[in-house]
Amino acid sequence: MSSNINPRPQSSNTGPQLPHISRRTLLIGLGALGAVGGISFWATSGKHEDAGTAFATPLAIPPLLEPEMLDGERVFRLSAQAGETELVPGVSFATMGFNGTHLGPTLRATRGDKVRVHVSNELPVATTAHWHGMRLPASQDGTAHQAIAKGTTWSPSWTVEQDAATLWYHPHPHGQTELQVGSGMAGMFLIDDKEPTGLPSEYGVDDIPLIIQDVAVQSGGQRSGTPTTTPIGRIGNTVIVNGTYQPHFVATTRQIRLRVLNASAARCYNLELSTGEDFHLVGTDGGLLAAPAAMNKLLLSPAERAEIVVTVPQDADLVLRSVPHDLGMSKGDNMTSGAEDTFGILRITGAKAGTETPLPTALPSAKHPEGVSGVERHFMLGDTTINGKSMDMSRIDTVVKASSTELSDRGKYVQAGP
Repeated sequence: MSSNINPRPQSSNTGPQLPHISRRTLLIGLGALGAVGGISFWATSGKHEDAGTAFATPLAIPPLLEPEMLDGERVFRLSAQAGETELVPGVSFATMGFNGTHLGPTLRATRGDKVRVHVSNELPVATTAHWHGMRLPASQDGTAHQAIAKGTTWSPSWTVEQDAATLWYHPHPHGQTELQVGSGMAGMFLIDDKEPTGLPSEYGVDDIPLIIQDVAVQSGGQRSGTPTTTPIGRIGNTVIVNGTYQPHFVATTRQIRLRVLNASAARCYNLELSTGEDFHLVGTDGGLLAAPAAMNKLLLSPAERAEIVVTVPQDADLVLRSVPHDLGMSKGDNMTSGAEDTFGILRITGAKAGTETPLPTALPSAKHPEGVSGVERHFMLGDTTINGKSMDMSRIDTVVKASSTELSDRGKYVQAGP
């Protein structure tokens, strides 16, 4: 899904905003609660809480995983684990993660690096480790074909052959992906350029990962609940970032680079700053753009990533939030799918001193491949089918020659990986 640019809103309220839900959807949720005991539902008031009391928890920053250097390879070690994590104050959730019970550390490499990852499975069920967005041999990609049985270790290896980009890793077991990712099995995998880009780059200081997920909390906020099943998938009623509820980041620089990952199962996020000011998009799923692009809204669907640079005003107190957007469905389906919600993502304060550094006018983006294949392919997506066929790991429907180039129906070049 491409970025969505909309006119700047008239309001400039800078206070954090909690989830808002329409009266109709609230009534639907109340009815469901009465019919099925224990199910979660939308029960947020939509009020603006004071910045001094809301969004006061320091944003957790996933640690960088330091690799070993063995025989010319950067060797990382991940362990899939399960446990309980308090994601909302006073509310514990059954969770899964890598090297812990929720989320995973950030992996980082540079183009040309030889990488190996030892992935051990300590879960009671099989899992996989998929490197989402990485160009690498299919045999190393960690799809549903490459299950890691409990108690075993899988050790894929490859050479990084792509430009700077924000990627992520997560499990991809057939029929269990939503459950495992939604339980917290997600982490960032950052690819760097060999040469400086001129963008903020100090991890955890001015280069900040934001892993956004939604979870379900029962009415009253005392216990975890079950996500609501909607036309687009399972939607939670509470948003967390890096496993932090109502997170707060204190900026120490005038500009911060936010690497945003939508790791939710179905919810889309239409991001804006509460001040209504522009931010600059510098990267998407495919890597860095050719040049920074100013905008004031950015729509991200599940699994999408975006890199944005926010200029933090002197003595700032602002909120990165999600606002209503159009999913192209009926009004009722839009509401039940969360497309009319408004809620805060991250409160940002600080930057009392310092000068603003101009953004680079050009970035080292990947070049579009030249030449277009005459092959024409059609894919019709059903509820659980593609071209009328259900998933079957033993069947191959389409074969694309490695390094060939085709033109998608949206007018964008698509190049096959190695």
